[in-house]
Amino acid sequence: INSCMAMEALGRGLDRADGEEQTLNRGNPTFTTYALRCFARAGFTSETFGVPLPRLARTISRRYADTKHPNTTGLPDSRETLVLAKIALLAMRICLAMFATRSGVIAERRGIDRDVADCLAGASQCGIELESLVG
Repeated sequence: INSCMAMEALGRGLDRADGEEQTLNRGNPTFTTYALRCFARAGFTSETFGVPLPRLARTISRRYADTKHPNTTGLPDSRETLVLAKIALLAMRICLAMFATRSGVIAERRGIDRDVADCLAGASQCGIELESLVG
């Protein structure tokens, strides 16, 4: 939940992202919009996780809402929530690291690529296919 709250706050101040029009509600930005902006700022593309970023942002948005406001059947699947939370946290770590540098650019991306690979491997070990999760 904290990563998503940070995404929402940071995303409000970021520039528009490609595909953002798919995330608007009556022309207004949503949490999905802000998550997409954070993904773009972090340098993620649809190839990063093998799924379209607007769909990934929407999936994280839904999970964020379902976790904050669980329905009568309880909380959503914890393994799926963990995978989505790791993606949100990774995006926020990259964005914040970029803001911490003077140029706004991270010189060394190898660690980031390793973190993405670890996130995907962890999902696979849990039996979670990101493509299926984001629909």
